[in-house]
Amino acid sequence: MPAPAETAVLFDVDGTLVDAVANQRGIWSTWAVRFGLDGDEAYSVALRTRPVETAAHFLPQADRADALEYFQRLEDDDVREGQYESFAGVDRLLHALEPGRWALVTANLRRRVEGRFRRLDLPVPLDLPVPQVIVDAEIPALSDAATDVLRFVG
Repeated sequence: MPAPAETAVLFDVDGTLVDAVANQRGIWSTWAVRFGLDGDEAYSVALRTRPVETAAHFLPQADRADALEYFQRLEDDDVREGQYESFAGVDRLLHALEPGRWALVTANLRRRVEGRFRRLDLPVPLDLPVPQVIVDAEIPALSDAATDVLRFVG
């Protein structure tokens, strides 16, 4: 009889472990103002798309690189200066889990997630034996053939 597979717990981050809704709304509102757009409309589209797709939805090709660079700066600033909280009980839950047996699945960049976790005094997951999953902003949304698009880092 084969050995049982090791079990790992995978968590989404924003909206599951960390309450960052106000931050994201603020980032997209600031982004929209710079490009003469409605903040609520930009946020509405951004909820369903990656930043590159949001920029493409609203802006001509010539403005998209600047728009994406600006969005990245806003996100990085938010890691350092934003006000956000983990949801009730998340701290206890993550500290209770065995290190190396849980990971994060997110559309955000690893450095940003780790920065927020450190600011919130949440443990940063260790590498899982197989696999640790952190999906970055360049990976398509986890809707179509998710296992085919995951990039494993560790």
